[in-house]
Amino acid sequence: MPFQTTPTSPDAEPDVKILFYGMLLLYPEYRGCYVGINNNLKHALYIAIQVEGQRPPIMWLNGHLKKPLTIRFTAGPVNGVRKYISSDEQSFNNCLDLQKLHPTKTLEINPTHTQPGVYLDEGTLYAGGLTPGDLQVQLKRSGQFEPHDRIGHPIAANISFEGRTLEMTWADDGGDHTFTLPRKHTTDEKYVILINHGENPVVELFEGAGKENCGDFNNHYLAVTGVDQNEQVNVCFTEDPSVATRVPCMAAVVGG
Repeated sequence: MPFQTTPTSPDAEPDVKILFYGMLLLYPEYRGCYVGINNNLKHALYIAIQVEGQRPPIMWLNGHLKKPLTIRFTAGPVNGVRKYISSDEQSFNNCLDLQKLHPTKTLEINPTHTQPGVYLDEGTLYAGGLTPGDLQVQLKRSGQFEPHDRIGHPIAANISFEGRTLEMTWADDGGDHTFTLPRKHTTDEKYVILINHGENPVVELFEGAGKENCGDFNNHYLAVTGVDQNEQVNVCFTEDPSVATRVPCMAAVVGG
């Protein structure tokens, strides 16, 4: 079942904002959201938590997960994950959903290629930004180019504490870990969690003019079955050499 919808616009200053970059697949699981990490690719996983407006991170992970990263409340009612739907730029509909790109197909996630990943039990999903307005987005399918509106990038999720404690648990090469928010002995801190599975998390997302105009969005199909190779979609930008044409690694949705 797709995520439930909400017409309430995302808070501009949430308690926690999660930003999803790179080769990540978001899809409904139970009442929450699972974020699959495409392990077919030689990409780098980088996760960091920052206090809003401050550097450096207060927690970070750069490597591989051994167990899923779960982000959930330890007590109190859990409201599940919803998607913000509207006619504005933050609408979740601006994010690319593979199921909507292939409405007649039955897509299935291959857990072998997406686990361990990330699980959220509550939050509001929305488009955290859009691809730059001076770039013409095109979808390449079967060798043909289809003009497309600006794409939601990154995908974002807002979480509100509402008096509760948010607990993050995971395992990596260093063992099992737990981290809770808000931090003890702090007042009114707000946090940003960056989850990036890309070629290089530290480069600029749009580097400048260049010849390459198609990205690696079609690599999402390495973790999804049900679409023939000649029907797979890739994301491309204009070939105009006067503007940036690098296509960043972009997260996608499946059946959201």
